[in-house]
Amino acid sequence: MEIELELCGIPYQSEAPTRLDYKGRDLADGRIDLLIDQRLVVELKAVPATARKFNRQAANYLRATGLPLGLVINFDNEVLRDGIARVIRT
Repeated sequence: MEIELELCGIPYQSEAPTRLDYKGRDLADGRIDLLIDQRLVVELKAVPATARKFNRQAANYLRATGLPLGLVINFDNEVLRDGIARVIRT
């Protein structure tokens, strides 16, 4: 995926560090798989697990960064489109 972003000239940051907190208290350091153009959080997975867990992870990163939109892409699907979930910060 990083190769395609580079070939298309799309700026991104791999393993972008972020700080997770709860009500102003630091909890942990996180790493966003891909932060694209400082606007889109992308979490990449390749495991046979429920999307809800990964969607919550992406939602936490959205809250931490203040960004509105994220994607969770799980490559462990017969058809890739079935493994893509859009996550919106609420």
